[in-house]
Amino acid sequence: MTFEQLSLFDTPDERQEKQQADIIDRIGDWCLVYLVTKSGGNKGNLFILHQDDAVKFCSDNCSHGTARGGKWMFQWTSIESERKE
Repeated sequence: MTFEQLSLFDTPDERQEKQQADIIDRIGDWCLVYLVTKSGGNKGNLFILHQDDAVKFCSDNCSHGTARGGKWMFQWTSIESERKE
């Protein structure tokens, strides 16, 4: 974790803006992984992974299949794209 020294002359709003900008920079490479079913029965995010890991996981043969007569698979989306909506 990196720490930044803030000026005594920064207002609380400026400090908060700096902290928010730092958080936004850090979430850029993180993704939400969720389960998709053909019937649409499962909803919600299951994992938060770094984008490289999300791509590997969702590309693997274990991340999709058929169960109970229906098809399912894991998908990912970036946290950044979810924030903008």
